[in-house]
Amino acid sequence: MSFIKDRCSEYKCSTYIETFLGGGGSLLHAINTFQSTVTYHATDIKPSMVLFFKALVTGWLPSRFDNNPVRVSQILKGPSSPEKAFFGLFSSFRGIYKTYDHKTSKNFDKAVDRLRVARSILQTVSVEFINAPYTYFSDVKNAIIYCDPPYKSASNVYKYDEGIVIKFDTDSFWNWVRQMSVSNYVFVSEYEGPPDFKRFHVKDKEYLFFL
Repeated sequence: MSFIKDRCSEYKCSTYIETFLGGGGSLLHAINTFQSTVTYHATDIKPSMVLFFKALVTGWLPSRFDNNPVRVSQILKGPSSPEKAFFGLFSSFRGIYKTYDHKTSKNFDKAVDRLRVARSILQTVSVEFINAPYTYFSDVKNAIIYCDPPYKSASNVYKYDEGIVIKFDTDSFWNWVRQMSVSNYVFVSEYEGPPDFKRFHVKDKEYLFFL
Protein backbone atom coordinates (compact mmCIF):
# COMPACT_ATOMS: atom_id res chain seq x y z
CA MET A 1 0.00 0.00 0.00
CA SER A 2 2.90 2.37 0.56
CA PHE A 3 3.76 2.08 -3.14
CA ILE A 4 0.19 3.03 -4.06
CA LYS A 5 0.22 5.97 -1.66
CA ASP A 6 3.54 7.22 -3.03
CA ARG A 7 2.37 6.90 -6.62
CA CYS A 8 -0.85 8.82 -5.91
CA SER A 9 0.68 11.38 -3.56
CA GLU A 10 0.65 14.18 -6.15
CA TYR A 11 -3.05 13.66 -6.82
CA LYS A 12 -5.81 14.62 -4.43
CA CYS A 13 -7.81 11.40 -4.42
CA SER A 14 -10.55 11.39 -1.82
CA THR A 15 -11.89 7.88 -2.45
CA TYR A 16 -10.46 4.39 -1.94
CA ILE A 17 -12.35 1.48 -3.52
CA GLU A 18 -11.69 -2.21 -3.08
CA THR A 19 -13.52 -4.33 -5.65
CA PHE A 20 -12.73 -7.83 -4.33
CA LEU A 21 -13.02 -7.50 -0.55
CA GLY A 22 -12.35 -11.14 0.29
CA GLY A 23 -10.78 -11.62 3.71
CA GLY A 24 -10.25 -7.90 4.14
CA GLY A 25 -6.48 -7.95 4.57
CA SER A 26 -5.82 -5.39 1.84
CA LEU A 27 -8.54 -3.10 3.17
CA LEU A 28 -6.96 -3.10 6.62
CA HIS A 29 -3.59 -2.24 5.09
CA ALA A 30 -5.24 0.60 3.15
CA ILE A 31 -6.84 2.03 6.28
CA ASN A 32 -3.50 1.92 8.10
CA THR A 33 -1.88 3.65 5.12
CA PHE A 34 -4.40 6.31 4.13
CA GLN A 35 -6.21 6.62 7.49
CA SER A 36 -8.93 9.29 7.35
CA THR A 37 -7.64 11.07 4.23
CA VAL A 38 -10.05 9.15 1.97
CA THR A 39 -13.50 7.58 2.11
CA TYR A 40 -13.65 3.79 1.87
CA HIS A 41 -15.88 1.54 -0.21
CA ALA A 42 -15.61 -2.24 -0.63
CA THR A 43 -17.54 -4.74 -2.71
CA ASP A 44 -17.73 -8.52 -2.80
CA ILE A 45 -20.03 -10.92 -4.60
CA LYS A 46 -20.38 -13.13 -1.51
CA PRO A 47 -23.29 -11.90 0.66
CA SER A 48 -21.83 -13.57 3.75
CA MET A 49 -18.60 -11.65 3.40
CA VAL A 50 -20.41 -8.33 3.34
CA LEU A 51 -22.70 -9.32 6.21
CA PHE A 52 -19.63 -10.35 8.17
CA PHE A 53 -17.89 -6.99 7.91
CA LYS A 54 -21.06 -5.02 8.54
CA ALA A 55 -21.63 -7.05 11.71
CA LEU A 56 -18.01 -6.87 12.81
CA VAL A 57 -17.82 -3.07 12.83
CA THR A 58 -20.94 -2.91 15.01
CA GLY A 59 -19.47 -5.21 17.67
CA TRP A 60 -20.35 -8.75 16.55
CA LEU A 61 -17.99 -11.66 17.21
CA PRO A 62 -18.53 -15.37 16.48
CA SER A 63 -19.94 -17.39 19.35
CA ARG A 64 -18.04 -20.19 21.04
CA PHE A 65 -21.37 -22.07 21.05
CA ASP A 66 -21.03 -22.45 17.28
CA ASN A 67 -17.47 -23.77 17.48
CA ASN A 68 -18.14 -27.47 17.01
CA PRO A 69 -18.27 -29.64 13.85
CA VAL A 70 -22.02 -30.24 13.95
CA ARG A 71 -22.96 -26.59 14.34
CA VAL A 72 -20.37 -25.45 11.78
CA SER A 73 -21.75 -27.91 9.24
CA GLN A 74 -25.24 -26.48 9.77
CA ILE A 75 -23.96 -22.94 9.32
CA LEU A 76 -22.04 -23.74 6.14
CA LYS A 77 -25.11 -25.41 4.61
CA GLY A 78 -27.41 -22.60 5.73
CA PRO A 79 -28.22 -19.15 4.35
CA SER A 80 -25.76 -16.28 4.06
CA SER A 81 -24.61 -14.97 7.44
CA PRO A 82 -21.59 -13.49 9.25
CA GLU A 83 -21.03 -16.91 10.82
CA LYS A 84 -20.89 -18.56 7.40
CA ALA A 85 -18.13 -16.18 6.34
CA PHE A 86 -16.13 -16.79 9.49
CA PHE A 87 -16.40 -20.58 9.71
CA GLY A 88 -16.10 -21.18 6.00
CA LEU A 89 -14.46 -18.46 4.01
CA PHE A 90 -11.92 -17.18 6.53
CA SER A 91 -10.22 -20.52 6.99
CA SER A 92 -8.91 -20.20 3.41
CA PHE A 93 -5.34 -19.39 2.40
CA ARG A 94 -5.98 -15.71 1.73
CA GLY A 95 -8.22 -15.04 4.73
CA ILE A 96 -6.72 -12.84 7.44
CA TYR A 97 -8.14 -15.20 10.08
CA LYS A 98 -6.59 -18.35 8.56
CA THR A 99 -5.40 -19.54 11.99
CA TYR A 100 -8.88 -21.06 12.35
CA ASP A 101 -9.60 -24.52 10.93
CA HIS A 102 -13.33 -25.22 10.76
CA LYS A 103 -12.70 -28.91 10.07
CA THR A 104 -11.08 -29.42 13.45
CA SER A 105 -12.52 -26.38 15.31
CA LYS A 106 -8.98 -25.48 16.38
CA ASN A 107 -7.52 -22.05 17.10
CA PHE A 108 -10.91 -20.40 17.59
CA ASP A 109 -9.54 -18.01 20.23
CA LYS A 110 -6.64 -16.92 18.01
CA ALA A 111 -9.04 -16.22 15.16
CA VAL A 112 -11.33 -14.16 17.41
CA ASP A 113 -8.33 -12.20 18.69
CA ARG A 114 -7.51 -11.33 15.07
CA LEU A 115 -11.09 -10.21 14.60
CA ARG A 116 -10.77 -7.83 17.51
CA VAL A 117 -7.65 -6.30 15.97
CA ALA A 118 -9.37 -6.00 12.59
CA ARG A 119 -12.42 -4.42 14.18
CA SER A 120 -10.32 -1.83 16.00
CA ILE A 121 -8.79 -0.78 12.66
CA LEU A 122 -12.11 -0.73 10.80
CA GLN A 123 -13.75 1.40 13.49
CA THR A 124 -11.23 4.22 12.97
CA VAL A 125 -12.93 5.11 9.68
CA SER A 126 -16.26 4.65 7.92
CA VAL A 127 -16.42 1.91 5.29
CA GLU A 128 -19.29 1.25 2.91
CA PHE A 129 -19.61 -2.53 2.37
CA ILE A 130 -21.61 -3.56 -0.71
CA ASN A 131 -22.66 -6.95 -2.04
CA ALA A 132 -21.89 -6.34 -5.71
CA PRO A 133 -19.50 -7.30 -8.53
CA TYR A 134 -16.32 -5.36 -9.29
CA THR A 135 -18.11 -3.34 -11.98
CA TYR A 136 -20.37 -1.64 -9.39
CA PHE A 137 -18.21 1.50 -9.29
CA SER A 138 -17.74 1.83 -13.05
CA ASP A 139 -18.85 5.46 -13.04
CA VAL A 140 -16.42 6.81 -10.44
CA LYS A 141 -13.58 9.21 -11.25
CA ASN A 142 -10.41 10.33 -9.49
CA ALA A 143 -10.45 7.35 -7.12
CA ILE A 144 -7.85 4.84 -5.98
CA ILE A 145 -9.16 1.42 -6.99
CA TYR A 146 -7.50 -1.72 -5.65
CA CYS A 147 -8.36 -5.07 -7.23
CA ASP A 148 -7.39 -8.53 -5.99
CA PRO A 149 -9.25 -10.75 -8.49
CA PRO A 150 -9.11 -14.53 -8.86
CA TYR A 151 -5.62 -15.19 -10.17
CA LYS A 152 -5.51 -16.51 -13.72
CA SER A 153 -2.75 -19.03 -13.02
CA ALA A 154 -4.44 -20.23 -9.82
CA SER A 155 -8.12 -21.15 -9.43
CA ASN A 156 -9.42 -18.33 -11.69
CA VAL A 157 -12.96 -18.88 -10.43
CA TYR A 158 -15.66 -17.02 -8.54
CA LYS A 159 -17.11 -18.93 -5.58
CA TYR A 160 -20.51 -17.89 -4.29
CA ASP A 161 -22.05 -18.54 -0.86
CA GLU A 162 -24.34 -21.18 -2.30
CA GLY A 163 -21.43 -23.26 -3.54
CA ILE A 164 -21.85 -22.13 -7.13
CA VAL A 165 -18.53 -21.83 -8.95
CA ILE A 166 -18.11 -19.90 -12.20
CA LYS A 167 -15.02 -19.14 -14.25
CA PHE A 168 -13.75 -15.61 -13.86
CA ASP A 169 -13.65 -13.68 -17.16
CA THR A 170 -10.08 -12.40 -17.00
CA ASP A 171 -10.12 -10.67 -20.39
CA SER A 172 -13.25 -8.67 -19.58
CA PHE A 173 -11.76 -7.69 -16.24
CA TRP A 174 -8.55 -6.30 -17.77
CA ASN A 175 -10.56 -4.37 -20.35
CA TRP A 176 -12.55 -2.85 -17.48
CA VAL A 177 -9.31 -1.92 -15.72
CA ARG A 178 -8.10 -0.16 -18.87
CA GLN A 179 -11.32 1.83 -19.10
CA MET A 180 -11.27 2.74 -15.41
CA SER A 181 -7.61 3.77 -15.56
CA VAL A 182 -8.48 6.69 -17.84
CA SER A 183 -10.00 8.64 -14.93
CA ASN A 184 -8.78 6.70 -11.87
CA TYR A 185 -5.68 5.13 -10.34
CA VAL A 186 -6.25 1.40 -10.61
CA PHE A 187 -3.94 -1.24 -9.14
CA VAL A 188 -4.34 -4.97 -9.67
CA SER A 189 -2.75 -7.68 -7.55
CA GLU A 190 -1.84 -10.64 -9.76
CA TYR A 191 0.92 -13.07 -10.68
CA GLU A 192 0.78 -12.04 -14.33
CA GLY A 193 -0.79 -9.26 -16.38
CA PRO A 194 -1.16 -7.95 -19.95
CA PRO A 195 2.00 -6.58 -21.62
CA ASP A 196 0.66 -3.02 -21.82
CA PHE A 197 0.63 -2.75 -18.01
CA LYS A 198 3.50 -1.66 -15.79
CA ARG A 199 4.25 -3.81 -12.76
CA PHE A 200 5.69 -3.43 -9.29
CA HIS A 201 7.02 -6.45 -7.44
CA VAL A 202 5.27 -7.01 -4.10
CA LYS A 203 6.55 -10.38 -2.89
CA ASP A 204 7.30 -13.84 -4.23
CA LYS A 205 5.32 -14.16 -7.49
CA GLU A 206 2.90 -11.34 -6.68
CA TYR A 207 2.89 -8.01 -8.52
CA LEU A 208 0.87 -4.84 -8.66
CA PHE A 209 -0.14 -4.00 -12.24
CA PHE A 210 -1.12 -0.50 -13.31
CA LEU A 211 -1.20 1.87 -16.30
